[in-house]
Amino acid sequence: MSDSLTARKELLDALGIGEQNIMKTPVTNIRGYDQKKFNNKKPAERQLETLNLIAEIEIARVAKHFIGTSTSNLYYLISLLREEGMPDMVSVEAPSEGLLD
Repeated sequence: MSDSLTARKELLDALGIGEQNIMKTPVTNIRGYDQKKFNNKKPAERQLETLNLIAEIEIARVAKHFIGTSTSNLYYLISLLREEGMPDMVSVEAPSEGLLD
């Protein structure tokens, strides 16, 4: 889960895996979050963005591997939602050894 538009491709290239191994929502043009901009959108747009966020959280919750930013609220939420015994989550600030070996 990243707001970087190039992070997914960089990760796939580094791991040598194809796009078919990555679960994602169709929304690819969102970068960061701005509450004022969100509040100024039409209700239908806010609803769609909220549903997309919920879908991304669910994808991260059930993912075999999750790489995120441990200082973010979403990373913490996802860590609480994941079931016990699921593979470790990895933070880009302090990556675990061996997760993707």
